Amino acid sequence: MEKLKEFSFTHEFWVPFDDADMGWVVHNSKYLLYFERCRTKYFKHAGVQLFPPQDNLSFLVKKHEIEYLAPATFDDILVCGASIYYIGKSSFRFRYLIVRKSDEKEIVKGLTVVVNILPGKYKPHLLPQSFINKIVKVE
Repeated sequence: MEKLKEFSFTHEFWVPFDDADMGWVVHNSKYLLYFERCRTKYFKHAGVQLFPPQDNLSFLVKKHEIEYLAPATFDDILVCGASIYYIGKSSFRFRYLIVRKSDEKEIVKGLTVVVNILPGKYKPHLLPQSFINKIVKVE
């Protein structure tokens, strides 16, 4: 898909009936779940094990931004592109674009800031070099 070429990872999925409102339009809150699923699959693709946590990795979402561009509806096939575009000392940033597969219409774009924390303490913790190496390899 031309519009997703700038993303290092894509995930395709079908919109189920229970993601839509009475007008068959996907409810705005569902896009955070779509981003989460794409992000989780991105990590698996990159070789990052999320559970059980290892290598001092324990992620917490700090911020989301979403821009709604067009409605998606029940039974659409959507494709989410994801990329990590910034890695700091203890945090990193994802960007996403979701398009409808049939016509490549841009549906929604977003950003997520993720922080690596010390489990149980909820304080930022340095990202290990092994994690950074895996992300650099994918990006």
